[in-house]
Amino acid sequence: MAAEFVAKTPILADAVKDLTGFYQQLAAPTTPALAIWFTFWGFLVVCYYLVPGPVGRGVPLKNGKQLEYRINGFRSFVLLLALFYGGSFAGWWTPTVIYDNFWPLFTVVNYFSFAQVLFLYIKGRFFSNEFETHGNVLADLWYGVELNPRMLGFDFKYFAYRPLIMGWALLILSIVHHQYAVYGVVSIPMGLYLLFTWWYTIDYLWVEHKICTTWDIIAEHFGFGLVWGDHAFYPFFYSIQAHYLIEPFELHPVAYLAIVAVFFTGYTIFRQANNQKDEFKRVGKKAKIWGKPVTTTKDGRLLTSGWWGVGRHINYLGDILIAVGWTLPCGFSSLIPWTHSMFFIPFLMHREHRDEQRMREKYGATYQEYCRVAKYRIFPFIY
Repeated sequence: MAAEFVAKTPILADAVKDLTGFYQQLAAPTTPALAIWFTFWGFLVVCYYLVPGPVGRGVPLKNGKQLEYRINGFRSFVLLLALFYGGSFAGWWTPTVIYDNFWPLFTVVNYFSFAQVLFLYIKGRFFSNEFETHGNVLADLWYGVELNPRMLGFDFKYFAYRPLIMGWALLILSIVHHQYAVYGVVSIPMGLYLLFTWWYTIDYLWVEHKICTTWDIIAEHFGFGLVWGDHAFYPFFYSIQAHYLIEPFELHPVAYLAIVAVFFTGYTIFRQANNQKDEFKRVGKKAKIWGKPVTTTKDGRLLTSGWWGVGRHINYLGDILIAVGWTLPCGFSSLIPWTHSMFFIPFLMHREHRDEQRMREKYGATYQEYCRVAKYRIFPFIY
């Protein structure tokens, strides 16, 4: 019935034809794309097992377990960069290889994500003691049926953030090399975008142990939403600004100063707020914030000092300013690079709404007490 409708509707029929042609000519999987992905992913798996590093511990889970995590992401990234540029100098590939194979690679990663979702569902459904259903198969596939799927010491959810953050960083680097190869210059807007995104990447990997206490790790099941997002959506969509910046242009010098100020203000809030929350989760009232002992609600369960006395979800303000800082180098001549912020900000607002509901349900009167201290949710004096 749907096929008949499409066939009788010229616009839709043309659209389907165009998409089919696009897939066949530009986005169909290719041998180079397969080689790029499985070399990249396989190399990170080998590093996960073999690269030395400290062991991090997550917060105690509902079942009483406290999982351990391999903290070797930063060292793995250094080795990945050595492989990337070593192969380039050896003539095995060019630094633009990821950009040159963007669409076939995107297709390969999508197929890989679908296969991993199915594998994890079968593993969790039939071979795990920690299977949790969400009511039906589609919901189980989307949300995942295991909180922390592991096999042979390999933590699928924890590891997935590495191809996300490292793949994103390498893709951006490859786009920068493409700009230089075509135009003989790396523009200031592109340079700022590279600086900001790589600053974020290196920071993330340098404090990798802190993600062991984040909500995604301790509470979110690992299904399609996270698998596809980590592997396909975030690395590829979040590089949209770099694609826009390929053709060089310049902005007013004052604009550059403002852009730097926006990004690093957001980064400061983001990093300090998350550091404060992480330390409080680990050592409780023994933590110190801005050189002073922490203050908490009467029962000691919720932090009320530092950034967490300013806003109940103040870390999201940092996230928003960082995202805007990534896009400001693109200027305002087109909405295309701003689609990242147009997606990300509503996504964060929805997540903040869920967080607020969850906190009210979990802490009850204690949360009401906290709200009297931290009167604002994200934006001080506004919201």
